[in-house]
Amino acid sequence: GIVHSWAGRRFLAWGRPGGFHIDGGGASVQQGAFELTASAGRPVTTELESPLGGQAGFAHATYAHGLRAGYSLPGELAAGVAFFQQWAYGVEADRVLAADLFWRPHRRLDLTAGAVLDTLQLGVEQASLRATYFVLDPLDVEVSYIHQDPQRLLPSWSILSVFATGLFDEVGAAATWRSRWQ
Repeated sequence: GIVHSWAGRRFLAWGRPGGFHIDGGGASVQQGAFELTASAGRPVTTELESPLGGQAGFAHATYAHGLRAGYSLPGELAAGVAFFQQWAYGVEADRVLAADLFWRPHRRLDLTAGAVLDTLQLGVEQASLRATYFVLDPLDVEVSYIHQDPQRLLPSWSILSVFATGLFDEVGAAATWRSRWQ
Protein backbone atom coordinates (compact mmCIF):
# COMPACT_ATOMS: atom_id res chain seq x y z
CA GLY A 1 0.00 0.00 0.00
CA ILE A 2 0.87 3.67 -0.33
CA VAL A 3 1.04 5.90 2.76
CA HIS A 4 0.75 9.71 2.59
CA SER A 5 1.05 12.06 5.54
CA TRP A 6 0.76 15.83 5.86
CA ALA A 7 1.14 18.62 8.40
CA GLY A 8 0.11 22.26 8.10
CA ARG A 9 -3.01 23.88 6.61
CA ARG A 10 -5.24 21.80 4.39
CA PHE A 11 -8.80 21.92 3.02
CA LEU A 12 -10.79 18.75 3.61
CA ALA A 13 -13.86 18.42 1.38
CA TRP A 14 -15.35 15.51 3.34
CA GLY A 15 -17.15 15.47 6.66
CA ARG A 16 -19.39 18.43 7.34
CA PRO A 17 -21.22 20.21 4.48
CA GLY A 18 -18.97 22.64 2.64
CA GLY A 19 -15.77 21.08 3.96
CA PHE A 20 -13.33 22.90 6.25
CA HIS A 21 -9.78 24.24 6.52
CA ILE A 22 -7.67 22.73 9.26
CA ASP A 23 -4.26 23.47 10.76
CA GLY A 24 -3.04 20.09 11.88
CA GLY A 25 -2.00 16.83 10.38
CA GLY A 26 -3.21 13.64 8.88
CA ALA A 27 -2.36 10.46 7.06
CA SER A 28 -3.89 8.21 4.44
CA VAL A 29 -3.28 4.65 3.42
CA GLN A 30 -4.16 3.54 -0.11
CA GLN A 31 -4.36 -0.08 -1.19
CA GLY A 32 -5.53 -0.42 -4.78
CA ALA A 33 -8.91 1.29 -5.10
CA PHE A 34 -9.40 1.57 -1.30
CA GLU A 35 -8.23 4.53 0.81
CA LEU A 36 -8.44 5.27 4.53
CA THR A 37 -7.76 8.86 5.70
CA ALA A 38 -7.48 10.35 9.20
CA SER A 39 -7.05 14.05 10.08
CA ALA A 40 -6.92 16.11 13.27
CA GLY A 41 -6.19 19.71 14.21
CA ARG A 42 -7.64 23.15 14.74
CA PRO A 43 -10.23 24.38 12.21
CA VAL A 44 -9.47 27.74 10.59
CA THR A 45 -12.36 30.17 10.20
CA THR A 46 -12.34 33.34 8.12
CA GLU A 47 -12.57 36.64 9.98
CA LEU A 48 -13.57 39.73 8.03
CA GLU A 49 -12.79 42.36 10.68
CA SER A 50 -9.52 43.40 9.06
CA PRO A 51 -9.25 46.23 6.51
CA LEU A 52 -7.12 43.82 4.47
CA GLY A 53 -10.09 41.48 3.83
CA GLY A 54 -10.56 37.93 5.00
CA GLN A 55 -7.92 36.70 7.44
CA ALA A 56 -7.43 33.31 9.05
CA GLY A 57 -8.90 33.29 12.54
CA PHE A 58 -9.11 30.85 15.41
CA ALA A 59 -11.85 32.43 17.53
CA HIS A 60 -14.49 29.72 17.18
CA ALA A 61 -13.84 26.01 16.69
CA THR A 62 -10.98 24.71 18.80
CA TYR A 63 -10.45 21.11 17.70
CA ALA A 64 -11.66 18.72 15.02
CA HIS A 65 -10.87 15.23 13.85
CA GLY A 66 -12.24 12.91 11.23
CA LEU A 67 -11.88 9.61 9.46
CA ARG A 68 -12.90 8.71 5.89
CA ALA A 69 -12.95 5.38 4.08
CA GLY A 70 -13.32 5.45 0.32
CA TYR A 71 -13.29 3.33 -2.82
CA SER A 72 -12.48 4.75 -6.26
CA LEU A 73 -12.37 3.48 -9.82
CA PRO A 74 -11.68 6.77 -11.72
CA GLY A 75 -14.36 7.60 -14.27
CA GLU A 76 -16.59 4.71 -13.19
CA LEU A 77 -17.36 4.61 -9.47
CA ALA A 78 -16.37 6.44 -6.30
CA ALA A 79 -17.89 6.01 -2.85
CA GLY A 80 -16.96 7.13 0.63
CA VAL A 81 -18.11 7.21 4.23
CA ALA A 82 -16.76 9.73 6.74
CA PHE A 83 -17.02 10.55 10.44
CA PHE A 84 -16.31 14.11 11.61
CA GLN A 85 -16.29 15.60 15.12
CA GLN A 86 -15.62 19.20 16.18
CA TRP A 87 -15.45 21.12 19.48
CA ALA A 88 -15.84 24.84 20.13
CA TYR A 89 -15.49 26.64 23.46
CA GLY A 90 -15.01 23.24 25.13
CA VAL A 91 -18.38 21.95 23.90
CA GLU A 92 -18.96 19.35 21.19
CA ALA A 93 -20.36 21.41 18.31
CA ASP A 94 -20.51 18.91 15.42
CA ARG A 95 -20.61 15.15 15.06
CA VAL A 96 -21.63 13.92 11.65
CA LEU A 97 -21.60 10.86 9.45
CA ALA A 98 -21.33 11.60 5.74
CA ALA A 99 -21.62 9.43 2.65
CA ASP A 100 -20.97 10.24 -1.00
CA LEU A 101 -21.36 8.30 -4.23
CA PHE A 102 -20.48 8.84 -7.90
CA TRP A 103 -21.47 6.22 -10.47
CA ARG A 104 -21.20 6.25 -14.27
CA PRO A 105 -23.42 3.33 -15.36
CA HIS A 106 -23.19 4.42 -19.02
CA ARG A 107 -20.66 6.60 -20.85
CA ARG A 108 -23.29 9.36 -21.18
CA LEU A 109 -24.86 9.18 -17.69
CA ASP A 110 -23.40 10.36 -14.36
CA LEU A 111 -25.23 9.77 -11.07
CA THR A 112 -24.16 11.41 -7.81
CA ALA A 113 -25.60 11.26 -4.30
CA GLY A 114 -24.57 12.47 -0.89
CA ALA A 115 -25.89 12.73 2.64
CA VAL A 116 -24.72 14.22 5.94
CA LEU A 117 -26.34 12.94 9.13
CA ASP A 118 -26.18 15.01 12.34
CA THR A 119 -25.57 12.38 15.04
CA LEU A 120 -25.81 14.85 17.94
CA GLN A 121 -29.44 15.75 17.28
CA LEU A 122 -30.28 12.80 14.99
CA GLY A 123 -31.37 14.32 11.71
CA VAL A 124 -30.32 14.89 8.13
CA GLU A 125 -28.28 18.09 7.68
CA GLN A 126 -28.03 17.77 3.92
CA ALA A 127 -28.85 15.24 1.20
CA SER A 128 -28.59 15.46 -2.57
CA LEU A 129 -29.19 13.45 -5.72
CA ARG A 130 -28.15 14.44 -9.24
CA ALA A 131 -28.34 12.78 -12.65
CA THR A 132 -26.51 14.26 -15.64
CA TYR A 133 -27.06 12.93 -19.15
CA PHE A 134 -24.63 13.94 -21.91
CA VAL A 135 -26.98 14.13 -24.91
CA LEU A 136 -24.45 15.31 -27.49
CA ASP A 137 -20.82 16.37 -27.21
CA PRO A 138 -21.67 20.02 -26.37
CA LEU A 139 -25.06 19.40 -24.63
CA ASP A 140 -25.86 17.89 -21.26
CA VAL A 141 -29.10 17.79 -19.27
CA GLU A 142 -29.28 17.55 -15.50
CA VAL A 143 -31.99 16.91 -12.90
CA SER A 144 -31.29 17.32 -9.21
CA TYR A 145 -32.79 17.23 -5.74
CA ILE A 146 -31.41 18.72 -2.52
CA HIS A 147 -32.65 18.60 1.06
CA GLN A 148 -31.07 20.96 3.57
CA ASP A 149 -31.69 21.86 7.20
CA PRO A 150 -29.80 25.17 7.80
CA GLN A 151 -30.49 25.08 11.55
CA ARG A 152 -28.35 21.95 11.85
CA LEU A 153 -25.41 23.64 10.10
CA LEU A 154 -24.90 26.10 12.97
CA PRO A 155 -23.94 25.13 16.52
CA SER A 156 -26.74 25.67 19.05
CA TRP A 157 -24.62 28.16 21.05
CA SER A 158 -24.22 30.45 17.99
CA ILE A 159 -26.38 33.60 17.95
CA LEU A 160 -26.77 33.04 14.20
CA SER A 161 -28.80 29.88 14.87
CA VAL A 162 -31.70 32.16 15.89
CA PHE A 163 -31.85 33.54 12.33
CA ALA A 164 -31.53 30.21 10.49
CA THR A 165 -34.50 29.22 8.38
CA GLY A 166 -36.28 25.90 8.52
CA LEU A 167 -35.49 22.97 6.30
CA PHE A 168 -36.14 23.07 2.59
CA ASP A 169 -36.22 20.77 -0.41
CA GLU A 170 -35.39 21.84 -3.96
CA VAL A 171 -35.86 20.10 -7.28
CA GLY A 172 -34.05 21.46 -10.31
CA ALA A 173 -33.42 20.85 -13.98
CA ALA A 174 -30.84 22.42 -16.27
CA ALA A 175 -29.42 22.14 -19.74
CA THR A 176 -25.93 23.28 -20.69
CA TRP A 177 -24.66 23.93 -24.20
CA ARG A 178 -20.92 24.44 -24.64
CA SER A 179 -20.00 26.20 -27.87
CA ARG A 180 -16.56 25.87 -29.37
CA TRP A 181 -15.17 28.90 -31.14
CA GLN A 182 -12.44 28.37 -33.69
